[in-house]
Amino acid sequence: MTRSQAQAPRIFLLPPPDLPVPAVEGGAVETLITHLIEENERQGLLRLECASIPHPAAAAEAAGWRNTKMHWIAPPPAALRRLYGPWRGLMQRLGRLERWPQNPWYLAAARRIRAGGPAVLVAEGGNLTEPARILARTGLGRDACLAHLHMQTAPTPFLQRAWGGVLGISGFVLERWQDGGLPCAKHLVYNCVDLARFCPAPAAPEESRAAVRAGLGFAEGDFVILFCGRICPEKGVHRLLRAMPLLPEAFKLLIVGSPFFAAEDTSPFFEQLKRLAAPLTASGRVRFTGFVPNRRLPEYYRAADAACLPVSPLCGDYDQQADGRLGWDLEEAAALLAQAGYEKDQEDGLLYHRRDPLAVTLVVNSDNESRQAAAEALAASLGGLGVAVTVDTLPWSDYVKALSAGRFDLYIGEVRLTGDFDPSPLLTGALNYGGHEDWELAQALTAWRSARGEARTQAAKTLWERFAQDVPIAPLCFKRGSLLMRWGMVSGLQP
Repeated sequence: MTRSQAQAPRIFLLPPPDLPVPAVEGGAVETLITHLIEENERQGLLRLECASIPHPAAAAEAAGWRNTKMHWIAPPPAALRRLYGPWRGLMQRLGRLERWPQNPWYLAAARRIRAGGPAVLVAEGGNLTEPARILARTGLGRDACLAHLHMQTAPTPFLQRAWGGVLGISGFVLERWQDGGLPCAKHLVYNCVDLARFCPAPAAPEESRAAVRAGLGFAEGDFVILFCGRICPEKGVHRLLRAMPLLPEAFKLLIVGSPFFAAEDTSPFFEQLKRLAAPLTASGRVRFTGFVPNRRLPEYYRAADAACLPVSPLCGDYDQQADGRLGWDLEEAAALLAQAGYEKDQEDGLLYHRRDPLAVTLVVNSDNESRQAAAEALAASLGGLGVAVTVDTLPWSDYVKALSAGRFDLYIGEVRLTGDFDPSPLLTGALNYGGHEDWELAQALTAWRSARGEARTQAAKTLWERFAQDVPIAPLCFKRGSLLMRWGMVSGLQP
C-alpha cells in the first residue's frame, strides 16, 4: 500500500444480506457496489470495506482486489434464529426494540464495523431500518452514518434520528427525505454509466447473433423484442405480453430475468405471467430464459433486432445483405483511418494527418434532451477513437440555420418518413443538408420509386447496396407513432 493509499478515507459499505458482493448472482444494489469497487480498484482513491454473505464465486472474483477488504459474514444458524425471535419480543416489551434488527446478521456486521473503525458507514439500499438499529453498536457518531437512498426515500421519525446524512441520485429523491428538524447532510451522487459496457468486444463465433438466436429457437426472419429485467408487476412485462397477440406472427418476445435475480426463480406473479404466456410459448412466440448474469447480457442484446439502413427492418424492401456491411464498429473505423494516413498521438490521444488533428463539430438542437444525450454518447465514443468532437448545442432556430448553411460536420436530426420509407428528402431533397451528390445513388433511388412487385425488391437491393458504399446518413433508431380517429371519419389517409 502506498502512502497516499494509506491516507485515503476508509468507508464501510453495508448492503442487505440477500445477495453476494461481487454481484455474481445479480442484484441492482449489489451491481452498483461492484462497479464502485471495480472503479476504485483502478483509481485507488478510497480504502473500502464491504460486508457480504459468503459465496465461492464472489470470493474468487474479489480475491484480486487490493483496495477493498471483504467481510464474509455467514447467515446465522437456524437454532440462533429460533431463539432470537423470542428475545426480540422481550426487547419490544421492554421498549428497547430500536437496538435489535429483525435479522441477527446485522449484529455480526456491527461487530466488524466497530472493530475496523471506518471513517464513514454507508448503508446501501434495502430496508434502511435494519442497519439503523445497529448504529449505536458501531462506535460511529451520527454524522458518520449515511444512508444511500434506493427504494426507501420517505423516512420515519426513527430513521430521521438515526441517519446523519443521506445520498441521493437526484434532487427529487433528496427532497423527499424530510429531516424532521434534525441536522442531516444531503449529498447528491449521480448514477454514472461506463460507456464501454455498451460497446462490447466483437462476439466470439459461438456468441454471434445467428448462433444466439438459433440457440433461443428464433428463425432468421423473426423480429425479436427483448425484455430484460426483474419479473415483477412494476416493470410492466405483463402489458408487453398482452400486446403480443396484436402483432404479426414474425414478432417474437424474449424475456430475460427472474423475480429476484439468482436468489429467486419463481413468484406468484411470475407463475401468473407464464400461464398468461402459455399459448404464445407453445407456438414459439415467447421465450423465457430465467436469470442471466450481467456479463452475459450482451449475448442476448445481440439477439434482438436493430436497423442499419434508413428503412424499417420490418419493411419488405429492407436488405439484410447491405445491413450486414454496416454497423457501429470502432475497430474497423480505426483501421480505415489508419489506411487514410491518420496516426494517433501518444500524448493527447488524437488522430493526426501530418500536423492536422481530426476534429469535427456535431450539431444538435437544445430543446430535445434525448438527442443531446445521443450527441454526448457519440462524442464520447468518437473521442475514444481519437477524434476531437465539439458538440454544438443550439436553439431550434439557430440549429436549422446551421444545417441550412452547412455549418457542421455531423448533426443529429429526426425525420418522419412516409409509409413506404421513401428516403428521397434525405438523399436528394430539401433535407439533404450535407449536400451529398451521387449520380448512381440518385438513379437507383429513382428506379426503386418507380418499380413494382418483384422488380421493386431487386431495385431496393441495388439502392441499399449503393447506399452502403457511401453512407450519406447514419440511421440511429426508428420509433413509431399512431393516429387514432373514429371509424369512417377520414378516408384516403396516406401515412
